[in-house]
Amino acid sequence: PVPWNAVPANGTATFAFEWTAPPKDFGRIRFAAAGLAGDNDKTENGDNTYVWEGAIEFGGGAAITPRINTGGVVLATGTPVVRQLSPNAIATVYGTDFAPEGTDIRNPIVDAGTLRALLANTCVEVNGKEAPIFAVFPTQINFQVPTDAGLGAGTVTVIRGCSTEIAQRSNAEPVTIVDTSPAFFNYVNKPDGRNPIAALRQNNAPLAEEGLFGGNPPPSPATQGEYVSLYGTGFGPTDPPLEAGVVPTTAVPNGIAKVKNHDSVRIRIGGIDRKR
Repeated sequence: PVPWNAVPANGTATFAFEWTAPPKDFGRIRFAAAGLAGDNDKTENGDNTYVWEGAIEFGGGAAITPRINTGGVVLATGTPVVRQLSPNAIATVYGTDFAPEGTDIRNPIVDAGTLRALLANTCVEVNGKEAPIFAVFPTQINFQVPTDAGLGAGTVTVIRGCSTEIAQRSNAEPVTIVDTSPAFFNYVNKPDGRNPIAALRQNNAPLAEEGLFGGNPPPSPATQGEYVSLYGTGFGPTDPPLEAGVVPTTAVPNGIAKVKNHDSVRIRIGGIDRKR
């Protein structure tokens, strides 16, 4: 253990370790590190826990290269599949070898109220811009399209071992980026395609037909005149504007950033426009 005063306030420290590498055909080599930062005031205020995980893999001396499936970059909303992206939209990339087998890492929100662009030693680039990441799995990454990714034809690339000497880049999968690509998240993807939108009633109960899934309170239909909240992504620029990776609850008053020109947005139910 390192004494609490080993590192000066707002300072940095370097820790060096020696280890013996296994034979080159050993397979996956995993690294994990954790650190605590505290100010010795005997409270949790200002204290932080930092964790890092990474891995290198060699097969006959060749590093494993990630690969994106053809057509494998879509909005993270499920079905129907939306292949057009838009700045700040939440998207998913599907492929192989994005991270070591068994990886299931969700991105913590850092102190400044932002999402990191490096997770499990993996990163995603959209038109060369690093994307904030929500979660990394061996065959899937959930990320946010960078605000400055540009419009029109573009590419998405997954980099394994990002910022290391053994970094391996995937194929550059082509995508189209437009101003807006609105889509709703689903509670489930049903075989008949009638997927219930992720939504909540005024009492925070899931808005769905009874028996869809358990819960307390259980899901139930909305009543006439009731306000409901629908969840989606790709609705376009906000007012006030937000950069990709910034969490609204920490960046804007009341944690709400309305869609820019929101008066032009329409919600249509059964062919009839509804109030927003």
